[in-house]
Amino acid sequence: MSVSQAEGLRIRGYANRQSIMPGERIGFCLSDMNGRGVADCPLSIVRLGLHETEMLRSAADVPAQSIPARGWDDNGWSVSYTLEIGRDWKPGIYALRAGREGDDTKDVFFIVRSAPRKAPAIVVQLPTTTINAYNNWGGAGLYGYNSPAGAAEIVSFNRPQQSDDAWKRGFGFAEEWNQRIKPFVQWLETAGYEADYIAGTDLHFDENLLKPYRLFVSIGHDEYWSREMRERFDAFIAGGGNAAIFGGNTCYWQIRLERDGQSIRQICYRDAEKDPAKDATRKTVMWRDLGEPENTSFGAGFDKGAWKGNGAPGAFVVHRPEHWVFEGTDLRTGDTFGGETLAYETNGVDYALDAEGRAVPTGADGTPGDYLILGLAELLDWGTPGNAAMGLFTRGGTVFNAATTDWARGLANCLAPDNHLRTDCARITRNVIERLSRGKI
Repeated sequence: MSVSQAEGLRIRGYANRQSIMPGERIGFCLSDMNGRGVADCPLSIVRLGLHETEMLRSAADVPAQSIPARGWDDNGWSVSYTLEIGRDWKPGIYALRAGREGDDTKDVFFIVRSAPRKAPAIVVQLPTTTINAYNNWGGAGLYGYNSPAGAAEIVSFNRPQQSDDAWKRGFGFAEEWNQRIKPFVQWLETAGYEADYIAGTDLHFDENLLKPYRLFVSIGHDEYWSREMRERFDAFIAGGGNAAIFGGNTCYWQIRLERDGQSIRQICYRDAEKDPAKDATRKTVMWRDLGEPENTSFGAGFDKGAWKGNGAPGAFVVHRPEHWVFEGTDLRTGDTFGGETLAYETNGVDYALDAEGRAVPTGADGTPGDYLILGLAELLDWGTPGNAAMGLFTRGGTVFNAATTDWARGLANCLAPDNHLRTDCARITRNVIERLSRGKI
């Protein structure tokens, strides 16, 4: 295998595991998309965060591996490079980078977790199942708008979790990372918080995963949850664990996850009649169509939420400024905040106004009656009208819901130690993490 140094490389790939712990081995399935193969392709491993840290440099022979006719259902590529994670590597989000500067290559993302006995108080779930749903690598994802082969009902994690010019309107880990994950991760590091990171599949396959932690955090667009994921979350809260949902449209669709060796497939038919599952509770439809609206677990949901489209800007209006969530903000009843965070989709509630003009849930959509609405954004001019209802409730442990996919935008300008609390959103985030990471409040 050889390639001229003057010729640009075009490398794509994926990891055969989404997350890994120090001392374990992970394989990277890489391909030269120019079709010839590359000898001694330079590689580097980088830890991402407030600052990028290069962990090592290496090289590997990268073959030319073809894309199957159904590339969205497991590419089946062989492993080109194997890495043992150092026992001193910090938990976080990492990327393998192949090729040289200027080459047409894409980062291959993966997660390094802590050993359970070293786990911090906080665990952050990345929306990997949602990324896999929107990813159209190989010609299809779960959406028809960007699937030339037509919307699929089964998509594999064993394919590049990357957008690619070969398929228009693609969406991959890099897009979600830049828009919604990176600002949150960087702010956590700026504020001095240690956290573990997990993929949605980790929560699905490990019933004991959440036991070491006090605070579960979901960020960004975390739309697709399996029954196992939700049951483990609910049990964690019932047992006194706390949660902070710094995202939106959370747990809207039920999925099934199936493992075949190292391959994990994500199943979502969106239609109970098409879904061959014999158990009606396992049908891959909206949770509320199963009589289990996501509101019962997370407080607010997408039934009364909103999708922006080309809609007008919006902002949260303060309803209960005396609450500890607003400590240090100087916000008063009727003040607005967080308009920059209302950028895509939200969690809303069916509500009425009490005698003092404060929003209270009606419960008609499954929202718990004690869900305390702290801030409410009416988004009636959005593409899909609704509201964003920031609030919290307690069921053993406490669940806080920031109610918007792009909450991290309120943290993006707070990435220096002397200004990490410069926005109201940053102060709210600090208050929530400080209280809920300590355990029961």
